[in-house]
Amino acid sequence: MKTLSIFLLFIGFTSISFAKKVKFAVDMSQQVVNVTGVHIVGDFQTLAGFPGGDWISSSTPMTQEGTSSIYSIVVDIPAFQKYEYKFVNGIQFYEAEFVPYESRVGYDFNDNRWLYVDSLANDTTFVGAILFADNAPMGKQLIRFYANMYQETVSSNGVHVITNTSNFNSTANWMYTFGSDLYEIILYTDSASNVQYAFLNGNTLGDMENIPSLCNVQGYRSIDAVMDTLLTKVCFASCEFCSGVGIHETMMEKLHISPNPATNSFTISSDSPFMNVTIKDINGRAITIPSEGKDELMIPCSQWSSGIYLIHATTENGKWMSEKIIIQ
Repeated sequence: MKTLSIFLLFIGFTSISFAKKVKFAVDMSQQVVNVTGVHIVGDFQTLAGFPGGDWISSSTPMTQEGTSSIYSIVVDIPAFQKYEYKFVNGIQFYEAEFVPYESRVGYDFNDNRWLYVDSLANDTTFVGAILFADNAPMGKQLIRFYANMYQETVSSNGVHVITNTSNFNSTANWMYTFGSDLYEIILYTDSASNVQYAFLNGNTLGDMENIPSLCNVQGYRSIDAVMDTLLTKVCFASCEFCSGVGIHETMMEKLHISPNPATNSFTISSDSPFMNVTIKDINGRAITIPSEGKDELMIPCSQWSSGIYLIHATTENGKWMSEKIIIQ
């Protein structure tokens, strides 16, 4: 009995040690909040103990913080995992936000938000109250950092980025890879601030890259946070792309839409000719647009119902895009 008790205690301790509190929060100040409330949906719901499984839009309500526009929830979920999620203004999945290009998972038409939980510390992971259907908390800018490790043997301690905004903490910003040589992380910083940063092949300051003089500013890389930014996918310890390309590195491209919102027609364009263009409404009904090898298409929409539509497109060079169009 004593042995069994010790074993059960060990199992319980192990389960707790691999749990991490994560606070999700959304700022609804620019939205009319649905009478059914604000919810979150994602692939963590089962692990967090919510009924019905993952991606159930009505099972995980968020709580309003006082009389503010902030809605939040704290969950206990395993650390050292990547999670995907969206905020929902209501209880129906079609009421989920349309996540901007810069914040998405970004591969295989995946338009979810994502977060990697990398610590077993007792504190709570919290990135801030992100504006609904936007990239960052109010007054902040998104910066998405990329480090291509194609030419490196990656440390067992992972790849990190140090920044002046996190006091050059070498363990604070663990970079995640979606399965290629490209490592990335999304961070938020005050608008108009200067961010100094460097990549680490490991988690100590001694693992810092040697930054070439061409992109070295007082010992670090540098970026001014004047807008939401996807940084260049540079090679570790270089100012340029690696000669090798990760499997996801060239797959995502931005689709240009004008005007948006649209009434009678709109134009979509890309940097290379379209191969396939599909437009879906919020109920999943789809139409295919003849592309004819053009890099710009004018699409009439005067007979369409008002609402939000999703445009999925691939180009002849293998890149793909996904954006929303609002029809008035």
